[in-house]
Amino acid sequence: MKLGKKLKFTINNSECIFRTLTPEDVSQSYINALKKTRGLIENVPEDINIEWQQSYIKEVLLSPCDTIYGLFLDSELIGTAGIQNLAVAGIATRAIEMAVGYTYGCTIGILILGEMVRGRGYGKTLVWAACYLVNNSCGVETFEAAVKKNNVPSLKSFLTCGFKVTKESSDGVNVEVKIGELVKPEFVERITIE
Repeated sequence: MKLGKKLKFTINNSECIFRTLTPEDVSQSYINALKKTRGLIENVPEDINIEWQQSYIKEVLLSPCDTIYGLFLDSELIGTAGIQNLAVAGIATRAIEMAVGYTYGCTIGILILGEMVRGRGYGKTLVWAACYLVNNSCGVETFEAAVKKNNVPSLKSFLTCGFKVTKESSDGVNVEVKIGELVKPEFVERITIE
């Protein structure tokens, strides 16, 4: 699903754009990051290449329930956020929550490309931007993620943005946030939605 809005903001006076990813955005550094994090991300094929990922992004953008965004810092792609179950989350109204005691949220997965941009807060920027823009575009109020226990940086990104642990297993942690509890990274400034 291609959502029409994009988010613009600054981080330390650098221009950032968070927008729908396109097949043309796929680069070798994106593929290398997917290969490197294969154990942390589900469904990454052993022989992934640029053409395969471009085809995957086309499929995601045609899906009625999923989308994928890219975070661009000074026009360079530095991370991605995949969002699933948008249609389910969009129909989960407060009436449904009251009737069954649970609101189905959309799920988020993030990927930071390259060692040069890791450890600088871009993971939490991806989490915040995905929740903020999807809420603004579709009215989704509940967001969830499943993170492998050994992926400490990703888990910290979600927890820093206000997500709370809802379930733990031997290999993973499930987290959730309601939009009213979402925390914006302190260094994100001058936010506009177009």
